[in-house]
Order: sequence, then C-alpha cells, then structure tokens
Amino acid sequence: MMKYFLSFAFFLTALVTTQAQTVIDFTDPSTPVFGTDIRVVVNGVALLPSGDVDSDGDVDMDDYTAWQPLNSEVTDYSTNGAADLNLDGVINAIDVTYFLFPNLGLVSQIP
Repeated sequence: MMKYFLSFAFFLTALVTTQAQTVIDFTDPSTPVFGTDIRVVVNGVALLPSGDVDSDGDVDMDDYTAWQPLNSEVTDYSTNGAADLNLDGVINAIDVTYFLFPNLGLVSQIP
C-alpha cells in the first residue's frame, strides 16, 4: 500500500506573482503535471507521494540515508523540513515507516 500526504506548503510561494494571481489545484486530477508517479488519484483526489527527502526526484534508499542523521530532531522547516514527511513537527520513525518506505521506487522526473 502506498502512502501519500497532501502537502503544498513548500511550493505555494512559487505560485504567487506580481501579475494576476494564478491558482493551481494539484488535488484536481485534471490539472496537468509532469512526471511518471507524481500523483495518484484516491477517491477522486490527486495526492502527492512523500518520501523524497533528498529532493532528487525519486524515493529510494538514498532518501533513508539522508533522513537517518535527522531522526529525533524537531523540524525547523528551513534546514531539515524535507525529512519531516508527515509534517507533524518531529522527524521520527513514523516518517520513514508510513511515508518513505511504502513509496520506495517512485520516480518523478520533471523535464
């Protein structure tokens, strides 16, 4: 079973411009996106897979390696936020057990 976490906090700032504001709803399955596993539709809602701690476009054991030294830290979201996969403010085993390991092998390459 793959686990997903609906989180847009880290890239919403990229959507705001000085011109007319554009709203992009990534939960809408009809919104076009790039990537092979970038979203999965569950009960009519598009969800983003979590687990890419090192931000290289895939979920693999390199992400676990990047997560390990951050385990048990409190998240400050400016330096270690990518390791808090469920956004509960703490980097711990819940992040890898429920959000990284179930998504191992997913790839999201953006052209």
